[in-house]
Amino acid sequence: MIEKAIAKINAEVQKAPCDAYWAIIGEYIIDHIITEDDAAKVLEEEKTLEKALDTVASKVRALASAGILAAKKRGVKSGAYNDDETMCCWAVDRGTIFCWVMQYFGLQGEDLPNLQTTAERREEKLKEKPVKKGVVLALEDFFS
Repeated sequence: MIEKAIAKINAEVQKAPCDAYWAIIGEYIIDHIITEDDAAKVLEEEKTLEKALDTVASKVRALASAGILAAKKRGVKSGAYNDDETMCCWAVDRGTIFCWVMQYFGLQGEDLPNLQTTAERREEKLKEKPVKKGVVLALEDFFS
């Protein structure tokens, strides 16, 4: 069954041979088809690489929209949208994309990234151990 799942993903990657994203995501999925249970999840007829990438794209659009709305509420002109409110660009790290693909297929892996935002991680680290200032200087210290 594992061979069938790998063949399914390979066949789907071949549908877009010039698209590097399909190849990278396909290879990642194949690398995580380890058990018969994983293979069964990938072989589900409604689960396809194309639908997985569509799911990722919709999640990115949702994140971008949320970011645009938050920026507007703060009165900040964000580089993520134009004056007519159409999106120009948005970036998501590869670990998050891989995680979303794994979730779409129902696969589990130890290397799934933490989906906390960078700001949330930074805030948690600051709570764990307060930042200590080593030296306190004033401008007058340089003019003595």
